[in-house]
Amino acid sequence: MMKRIYIFICLLFCGLINMAQTNPAPQALPYSQNFASFTGSASAYPAGWQGWTINGSTSTSYPTAVPLADQVLASGTASANSAVSAFVGDAVGKIAFLNTSAALKCFVLSVNTTGVSPVQVSYLAATQRQQLANRIGGMGLQYRVGNSSTFTDVAGSEYLNDLAADNITGTGSLNPQTKTVTLPAACNNQPEVQLRWVYREVSGAGNRPGFSVTNVVVNNGSAITPTLTTTGTISDFGNVVILTSSTSQSFSLSGTNLTGAPGNITIIAPSTDFQVSNNNSTWAASTTVPYTSATLAATPVYVRFTPQTIGFKSGNVSITGGGVSSAVTVAVSGTGVAPATPALSATVLAAFGNICVNTTVGPNSFTLSGSNLTSANITVGPLSGFSFSTASGGTYTASLSLTQPGGTYSQAIFVKFTPSAVQSYNGNIPVGGGGATSINVAASGAGANNPPLVTTGTASAITTTTATAAGTISSTGCTAITLYGIEYSTTNGFANGTGTQTASTNLSAGAFSSNLTGLLPSTTYYYKAYATNTGGTSYGTQQSFATLSPVLSATAITAFGTCINTTAGPYSFTLTGTNLLAGNITVGPLAGYTFSTSATGTYTASLSLSQTGGAYSQVIYVKFTPVAPVSYNGNIPVSGGGATAIVVAVSGTALNIPATVSTRTATVLSANAATLYADVLAIGCSALTEYGFEYSSISGFTNGYGTKVAASNLGGAAFSITANGLVQSGTYYYKAYVVNNGGISYGTEKTFKTKAIPAGLIIYSSPINRGGNIHYTLDNVKPGHYAARIYNSTGQLVFQRDIIMQVNFIDDNFTIPAKLGVGRYVLQITNSEFRREKPFMIR
Repeated sequence: MMKRIYIFICLLFCGLINMAQTNPAPQALPYSQNFASFTGSASAYPAGWQGWTINGSTSTSYPTAVPLADQVLASGTASANSAVSAFVGDAVGKIAFLNTSAALKCFVLSVNTTGVSPVQVSYLAATQRQQLANRIGGMGLQYRVGNSSTFTDVAGSEYLNDLAADNITGTGSLNPQTKTVTLPAACNNQPEVQLRWVYREVSGAGNRPGFSVTNVVVNNGSAITPTLTTTGTISDFGNVVILTSSTSQSFSLSGTNLTGAPGNITIIAPSTDFQVSNNNSTWAASTTVPYTSATLAATPVYVRFTPQTIGFKSGNVSITGGGVSSAVTVAVSGTGVAPATPALSATVLAAFGNICVNTTVGPNSFTLSGSNLTSANITVGPLSGFSFSTASGGTYTASLSLTQPGGTYSQAIFVKFTPSAVQSYNGNIPVGGGGATSINVAASGAGANNPPLVTTGTASAITTTTATAAGTISSTGCTAITLYGIEYSTTNGFANGTGTQTASTNLSAGAFSSNLTGLLPSTTYYYKAYATNTGGTSYGTQQSFATLSPVLSATAITAFGTCINTTAGPYSFTLTGTNLLAGNITVGPLAGYTFSTSATGTYTASLSLSQTGGAYSQVIYVKFTPVAPVSYNGNIPVSGGGATAIVVAVSGTALNIPATVSTRTATVLSANAATLYADVLAIGCSALTEYGFEYSSISGFTNGYGTKVAASNLGGAAFSITANGLVQSGTYYYKAYVVNNGGISYGTEKTFKTKAIPAGLIIYSSPINRGGNIHYTLDNVKPGHYAARIYNSTGQLVFQRDIIMQVNFIDDNFTIPAKLGVGRYVLQITNSEFRREKPFMIR
């Protein structure tokens, strides 16, 4: 049980801590705040300010209880006029609150009044939200000394909404009123005084109003004096004609600590010789400048001089209001002078130009002005060909007599022109009266028999020999059109009338066209529209077009390559023509090539292809037959149809291809012989003139540097040789070769190794023919000097051959002397260390 009580006390304590309010730091005096930092998105209170929640519910009395908790500053839509939940928030240049029946919200300002007595508070209160036919509520100011006691109402601070208009959207406000109160003596000379604005119910039901405060000023009450200040002076206006107004001048008016806001500052001119204005537009003997708070920002005030009589005039513009104790003045002066000599002037009358006879144009106008005039009538005109009126749509007469009261005068004079002959009507319109010297207004116009106005249009439907050119008659001139059409030439800038004319008959709504035929292809033509009436012939500006060019084009053709005196192909290209003229198209000739319009057709050295003009397309088939080993690269000429000739690039190679051969695997026969094989893969472009093998003991030996042995046994595609006299256990590299008119070709290099010689002294091919070759071998010997000796059957030495060996075997051949007869012999191999013998026969 005790444990539960302990937990409850802890939770209650934590809740009280969470509900604690912030007491803002006291601000030094004098103090002012206009909430300029509140632009609709503020998230923090200014220094010295805080929003609070007060425990309880709304009533007809202002709540005096201590605050319950801090209130977060609302911004944006959360603090707009349309909000219906309780808040304290940024209301754009104002701080505002809204209460509900069970949620009391307020805001507080803390100040330090040390050394200040009495303390005066001024602020601009306004209705931030209200709905018609709903409640009237009040906003009042309260105070407490320190930060722990209850609050006390400040007398005279209450502000009520007036239900004059709805205000439930946006951040605007209604019914602004400046409130100025002096705090009770208990607030004087204190280190901390808290000022709180709170809400109470007054009357009505429904949604509660919200209130806002700005332009807050807290200061020594005895030091707050309403003040109006002017900046700048009004210079002497100088001489101004009586009953006229001068150019305005201005000074700047500002105010501080003004009372009665919102209100008006009154500005009064010193006499009827001066006028004042707050907008430099509306002038009177007095004007007002409104203010909505205790501070009036610098505002211009305008003054002008309007002398009623001749002589020097001066005085002071008087400025009062806003609670100032005495009027502020601004000195003004000027001199009225007598009117000048009566004078007339006029603006320029625009020229009428050339106008068809017996037609009326206009009105054009000029403005007639007078100054210092007498009351005598003003006369305008006459001038032959012109008539006048004072209204654009009024009655026009040969002259005018205009009544006017004298002084300043201004009148628009409208003028029409009606020529009756083809001639100039330039002259001066006489203007006089009002006591002024007469003036002339220059008038310019001429009677004319105008030719038509013609515009040259665009060309269309352009072919190689025809086109359609257009024109427009924007004005028929002074008489009916008798002829119209298009004139053209191949000369740029050709003179009017020197080209070829094609008359038109299709005029409709001012537009016409002419069909131009018999033109040359690929040619630029220049043309103009023309039209004729009794006033003459007019031409439009020159335009141009180019007739279409016959064009031939062709696709690319694949390159040829074949042996001499053989035919390759066909390959093909596509010949295309546009805007062609009728006539044959020629293809070729080009040496080495023949042509046809079908793949299997007859091929000839050139083609002549008939066509009717316009678009054309034809596939051209080509064969290649070289007769010599030269380049056949060139261009196939193509021409005709009126087009510029073209060429179709073609390349052909006359081939003399060498044969190709494949080296096959060799068969090793003995220590001194092997058979080499090869296959002819391709003969090439000519018959073989030689074939065989090259071999060497060097791997990768250069072609032509081996031992070359020709073969002669080609059968089908295969041939071979048997290589003799090889070294026992020797490694050999070999490749086949073939030769034709295209050159020599080699197969890939292959290798083989001969067999080792048998043990002992071996004589091969016994018996041996007289004068024939003896081939013998002996293994396992030391390098050194040896003698090969032949003994006959009686033991007589009949032949000796010296041998110097640098390897460990002897593999030797030599020719038996022809003088040795048939019989049995012995071959002896000997040196200083040993001797070997072997019998053999000679036959």
